[in-house]
Amino acid sequence: MKLLFSVDHRFEIGADGAVYTLGGKYPYRLWQEYLEAFDEVVVVCRGGPMTSPIERLSLSSGSRVRHVPVGGRRGVKRLSELANLQKTLAPLVLASDAVVARLPGELGSAACDLARRNERPYLAEVVASAWDALWGHGSLAAKAYAPILEHRTAKVVARAPLARYVTEAFLQKAYPTAGRTFVASNVALAPIDSGVAVDRDARIRSTPSPLVFGTIGSLVSRMKGVHTALEALAAQRNSLPPFLYHVLGEGDPAPYRALAERLGLSSQVRFDGVLPAGPAVMAWLDGVDIYLQPSFQEGLPRALIEALSRGCLAAASTAGGTPELLPPARLHRPGDVTQLGRLILDVATQSLEDSLSESRENMRTAQRYDGAHLAMKRRESVAALANLVSNRGRNASANVDAPSALKEL
Repeated sequence: MKLLFSVDHRFEIGADGAVYTLGGKYPYRLWQEYLEAFDEVVVVCRGGPMTSPIERLSLSSGSRVRHVPVGGRRGVKRLSELANLQKTLAPLVLASDAVVARLPGELGSAACDLARRNERPYLAEVVASAWDALWGHGSLAAKAYAPILEHRTAKVVARAPLARYVTEAFLQKAYPTAGRTFVASNVALAPIDSGVAVDRDARIRSTPSPLVFGTIGSLVSRMKGVHTALEALAAQRNSLPPFLYHVLGEGDPAPYRALAERLGLSSQVRFDGVLPAGPAVMAWLDGVDIYLQPSFQEGLPRALIEALSRGCLAAASTAGGTPELLPPARLHRPGDVTQLGRLILDVATQSLEDSLSESRENMRTAQRYDGAHLAMKRRESVAALANLVSNRGRNASANVDAPSALKEL
């Protein structure tokens, strides 16, 4: 059986044809969960020549996995490609037995539409809010397109025979479905070692100076709210102890560096680029005291879960399913600089006992996202999709045999 996986993610292609993913979002090991039920995975995606240092990339291609790039443009620039999108996708869907679509995204929505039209079962993997993703993008074109993609996403999910959500409630409410549902975050946490808590306690007790704030998120658009964090830190700088703000993520930091300079924070802000997923990111988080996730759009923020797993103190916006991870006292409205500033000051100046207690509670929250347990849930949804393919085949065989059976009668 052949599976088509459709996702609006830009992969990087090496000179030898190997396909890589930035930041470890779609490494080869991810495809193993699908290859347990299917013989081949065809990844329909965005793609282009490799531009990132090899050490910051993870290999995505491998045995029984084939990537088919259908355009490399990013953000709302993708809209110029929509006219030819379905024409390109149609033969790929017809050549597949089932479809998995990572939503929201035009590639995913188009693949689901074609799957339904051609009687191919599909699994909708709902990972974020289409409205929030475009409305928080920053451009007028994105805001204009937000209601269109929101409607398309809702329609595709509503008709999906299978839907898997990364949140426990937020995305289910935004995009209900009549099909069978699954809940599983796409985070993949290793079991939390007891030594992590010991090291975090020691760091908190040492009262580190400078205090380190951190955010993981793409700089390609303004959706991760890095500008909000910069403005909030600038507003509170006279009330805070000496601090640094580190940002880890792809994209051009120049606009944010310019903003930091205007705010008088140039010497306190560091842009660390991209690191491979796994140990390198965890080590980076171990050097962060207070993690900030001031996003305008989220599904269930993987980076925040990873930060909680390392015992970081944290403050975040209410975007997406984030309130499933932090208490109200650690949440702010997206874009609310004043509210985030107050949260930052509260976390940074609370008592040692409160910081130790909050750190342990954050680690307990992260334990709900154990990688092995979530992988099992994801595999259940893929197995259900494979069963739909098998049932479809049996029904087709029954329909072919029906005329001869009638003749015998």
